[in-house]
Amino acid sequence: MKTLFTALAVLSLLFCSPSLNAQLAGAGNAYDFNFNYVYAPDAPSLNVQYVTLEAWIKADSWAPNIWQNVIISKDGWAGGEQGYTLRAGANGSLSFNIGPVGAPWQEVTTGPVMNTGQWYHVAASYDGSVMRIYINGEELNTNNYTGLIDNYPYDLTIGRIAYTAGGTRDFDGTIDEVRVWNAALPASSIQEYMCKKVIATHPQFANLVGYWNMDGPTPIDNSPNGNNGINVGATQVASGAAIGNESIFTYGSPVDLTLPYMGIDSLQVVTVDAVNTVHVYRIDEAPLNAALSPGIDSVDQTHHYGVFADGANYTLDVTYHYGSNPLNGGQYYELIGRTDGTVSPWTVQNATLDQLASTLDQSYTSRHEFILGISCPQLNMNLSGAQSLCAGETILLEDQSTSTFGWQWHDASGPIAGATNASYTVTATGDYYVVVNDGACLDSNNAINVTINDLPVVSFGNLGTDHCENDLAITIPSGTPAGGGYSGNGVVAGNFDPSIAGIGTHMLYYNYADLSTGCSNSDSMEVNVYAAPTPPVIAVNGGDLCIPSGEIGSTYEWYLDGNVILTAFDTCYTPTTNGDYEVVCTNSNGCSATSTAVTVNDVSLIEKYLSQSVIVSPNPTMDNVQIVLPELKENVRLTLTDAHGKVMETYMISGTSSMLDLSDSAPGVYMLTFESERESVTKRIVKH
Repeated sequence: MKTLFTALAVLSLLFCSPSLNAQLAGAGNAYDFNFNYVYAPDAPSLNVQYVTLEAWIKADSWAPNIWQNVIISKDGWAGGEQGYTLRAGANGSLSFNIGPVGAPWQEVTTGPVMNTGQWYHVAASYDGSVMRIYINGEELNTNNYTGLIDNYPYDLTIGRIAYTAGGTRDFDGTIDEVRVWNAALPASSIQEYMCKKVIATHPQFANLVGYWNMDGPTPIDNSPNGNNGINVGATQVASGAAIGNESIFTYGSPVDLTLPYMGIDSLQVVTVDAVNTVHVYRIDEAPLNAALSPGIDSVDQTHHYGVFADGANYTLDVTYHYGSNPLNGGQYYELIGRTDGTVSPWTVQNATLDQLASTLDQSYTSRHEFILGISCPQLNMNLSGAQSLCAGETILLEDQSTSTFGWQWHDASGPIAGATNASYTVTATGDYYVVVNDGACLDSNNAINVTINDLPVVSFGNLGTDHCENDLAITIPSGTPAGGGYSGNGVVAGNFDPSIAGIGTHMLYYNYADLSTGCSNSDSMEVNVYAAPTPPVIAVNGGDLCIPSGEIGSTYEWYLDGNVILTAFDTCYTPTTNGDYEVVCTNSNGCSATSTAVTVNDVSLIEKYLSQSVIVSPNPTMDNVQIVLPELKENVRLTLTDAHGKVMETYMISGTSSMLDLSDSAPGVYMLTFESERESVTKRIVKH
């Protein structure tokens, strides 16, 4: 299946100034430290007397002691207890530590409130009299102390301690958005910029002395001070921190926050549950990590939203007001979501679509990121791949999906005129596919190849059309192509038996199937089976042999010892020679019946040469008849007549053996009359 979708121009909002490096919108990348580190060489701008430290962290494990998982460090004790550090450990506790001038270490901590595998914003500040510590923008503890921070030329180190005489104290996990300020930022500023990038318009920007957002392959300082870092083994990964270009927030409940984008759309978050904080943030470009799960055809390329919450047992009611978003998904709009921007793919959230209100609604119990998308209905073709038909057959191609698509079927020449329904009937060989569209959704199926195969050319074979009910079974001459089969009344194992077919007109068939194409065809012929007359019964009446009058139109032939008596065609005959006499009755259909022989032995023997010597074979015949006169001593005239007495041909026979060609004659009964000067004799011949 080929899926086409609307592509929007990417409106990336990248902020820069002469002293600010370009950075990725949103969370961008982070560094997975995994017992490695980054450091920025010691610089005067980093030796501060008052300080604010910030970072986003996700720990893979916690060390047992609170001082072992170092996040930011510019502290040491080579010349006394000096500098500052933000660190964690002890099952998710946070610690902020400073070395005041002429005084021992000062520290403020939290309890074990952080979990592994979860993103947290951590921050700490010292204004010369109060140390404060924050998790997710919420102040959790303070320590009152008056004095200045005593600095020493240690490197500022991220992910481990700066002065390693007491061990490296590595951070096992991911760190993003590290910020160092030379002033104590108010809680409102920490909260406002917790979920968005720092840019030059930040009211405290002049106090920013180090800003490593981890977006590049090297840890560049995005503050005006150029304190670029050096990476020692940390791996750059996609970040899951809740960072955008813009954000709104509230601490405490109830919550009703709406963050718009350029008057086009907005994300609204509402909850009545007790919650520490909810931040709604917006990233003004396509996702950095944009893996889409199956079924998503298009997503907004200009921006997406995120919701970050901190609390227990809360439900966030999220409404995406898509308004005039140019993605134009209509009834196929979907709310697409993921937990964060690391390894989670975007998936359909099964939100409730209200087209009248232009909204998508769903509820959540944890943080999520959202983007507007389209999930087009999928084509559901009744057929696919190659299809093989036979001439005269058709095939129906059909989209069985329940949609309001507009369809246009195509073949190799392009759109098929008038083929604009969900189905199309194919009657010719070719490749066929359908293009459908429904607003923002445009789709087509893979081409279906249809082959129309010719039917095999079939011939029944040569079989006479007229038969008598008492004829013997006849082998049907082979039909073509070979390998087919015959069917119809009277057909048994390739033979036609008139006695089984019965009197009447019958349609016989030769059926052949081409195994290579699966196509079959047949040829037929009509045959007639006629009634045979009742066999006549010879009665001896004095010196005559007679039979009762038979059917009207019937003819009779008398035979002596199997040879036709040339002039004996009446219903009575006077024998002149001893022997066995039979009579053959032939009706108007050409069907014959032979009487039982009657033996005559009471007449004087008169030699009859022709009646005793002429031999005609084979009888019946398909084509040629051989005539044998073993002791021929004079010329004999042969007359060929049909069953109705019509003379067909006349020949003169002067040899003892001759061949009569009947191949061009129609099947039926024929008479061969032989005449010499002394006598004449008639032989009956049947031609199939």
